[in-house]
Amino acid sequence: MAMTKYAVTTVELQRLCYSGHKRRHAIKFQSVLTPDGLILHLYGPVEGRRHDMTLYHESGLDATLASALLIEGQRYYVYGDTAYFIRPWLQAAFQGILTPQQEAFNASMKVPRTAVEWGFKDVKQVCSSLDFSRKLKIREAPVAQLYKIGVFIWNLRCCAYGGATASFFDVSPPTWEEYLGLEADAGAESAAASG
Repeated sequence: MAMTKYAVTTVELQRLCYSGHKRRHAIKFQSVLTPDGLILHLYGPVEGRRHDMTLYHESGLDATLASALLIEGQRYYVYGDTAYFIRPWLQAAFQGILTPQQEAFNASMKVPRTAVEWGFKDVKQVCSSLDFSRKLKIREAPVAQLYKIGVFIWNLRCCAYGGATASFFDVSPPTWEEYLGLEADAGAESAAASG
């Protein structure tokens, strides 16, 4: 007797993918956007009902950030929305009854947090088909693959032309060669050196 793979019914899939927060069916990705406007980390897809903190732990990002954001003795951090726990390498807005210092921190981070969100919006603007929800239906289109391709296209575009996030933080994105890990063309280097 051959074993069959468990098939998810349409009703179960709808329940799994329904996000009560967004009030729609969706799949989710865990993303980290850098100050130069590139989407550095992309984990997913997962069902839309999953909590952001669950994605954070499943992606292994917590362990990665703990060591990767300590550079030459200086601690850097990622800033997330209020769904995330506060850790030395992951900061979020304070909630509840706040001290004046916590209120000042929340106020100072409001605009930079919004600037980071521009990058996620830009992916959907550059690849406008990703914002056409009637055609993006699970089991009818490769929705997750289309989003991953959209992120890749956005990162390439950002390397070539920059973006609003890079302008806000005054950070230049890498070149295509640096982003793709390509060696610089030896002919171009010698022409640049002689010119």
